[in-house]
Amino acid sequence: MSVPDNLREFERAMLNQEYETAEALALEIADKIDNDRDETSELVRSLAVRDSGPQYSDVDSESRQGTHEHIASGFEIQLSRMNILLTLTSMVVSPESYSDQEIQDDITSLADQFEESEESLNKTSGQARKIHNTVESPPKLTASIISDNLTGPYREVELGAEIEIETTLRNIGDQSVEAVSVSFHPSTDIEFEQDQIEIGDISPDAEKSISVSLMPAESGELSIRAQVESDNAGSAVAIKNIVVRESEEQRLQPNVSSEYIAGGGAAAAGLSYLAYRTLFNNQEDDT
Repeated sequence: MSVPDNLREFERAMLNQEYETAEALALEIADKIDNDRDETSELVRSLAVRDSGPQYSDVDSESRQGTHEHIASGFEIQLSRMNILLTLTSMVVSPESYSDQEIQDDITSLADQFEESEESLNKTSGQARKIHNTVESPPKLTASIISDNLTGPYREVELGAEIEIETTLRNIGDQSVEAVSVSFHPSTDIEFEQDQIEIGDISPDAEKSISVSLMPAESGELSIRAQVESDNAGSAVAIKNIVVRESEEQRLQPNVSSEYIAGGGAAAAGLSYLAYRTLFNNQEDDT
C-alpha cells in the first residue's frame, strides 16, 4: 500500500473514531517514509557537483542545473514527510481538537503534496544519477543511528531498559575514507564503555556498523549525537532523540515539535540532509 493510500486509511480511522487503529497506521506511515540512505547519498553527491570543487571542473552548466533541480526536489519531499509526521502526531495526541472536515482537508492536502513531491524526486533523481556516473566523487561519509527496541509515536523506552544504539557509517564516494572514528555525546549524564571508537578505513561505496548499549538513569527526553571524524573526508553527524518514560501508567506526553519528532522518522531525513549540506560546505571552505 502506498503512503497516500495509508493516509486515506488513517483518515477513515480518525473519522470513525478508531483511534488505536489510527495510531497504528501513523506508525506504519512513519516507517515507510523514514530516511532512505540511498536517497540521501544521491542528494549529497548532487550537492558536491553543484558546489563544484576542483574535482568537478569538467561538469557543464546544464549538468549543474540538473543537480540544482534534484536538490530542490529532495528538500521538497523532506518537507512533505515532516508535515505528514507533524500532522499525524498532532491528530493522534489530540483527536478531539480536529473536526471531521479538518481531518479530511488536512489528509487530502498531505496526500496530494506527497504524490507531487515523490514524482518530482523520482524524475530528477534519474537525471542526477547520470551526472554522478560521469564524475569521480571524493571520499564522503554519511552516518545514521537506529535502535530496534524503541516503540510508540515518540520513540519511547521504559526507564531501566537497556537501549541498543547501532550507528552505520557509509562512504558514498569513489575513494577510501581513512582513519574513521566515532564518539557519542548524550544530552544527559550517561557513561559509555568507550568515549571514542576507532573504525579504520572504509572503502568506496562500503559501510561499517558499530553498536553500543546504554541505560538511562532518569526519565525525560534524551538526545544522542554520534560524531564521526576522518582524516580525509571531514565529519558527519547522526542524532537520535528518545523519550524515556517511567511506566505505562505515567507515560510522558512531551510537546510536539519538529526537532523532537525528527528522532522518530522522516523529519530526521530532512534535518540530516540540511546537516550534510552544511558539513559539505564547511569542508569545502577548509580545503
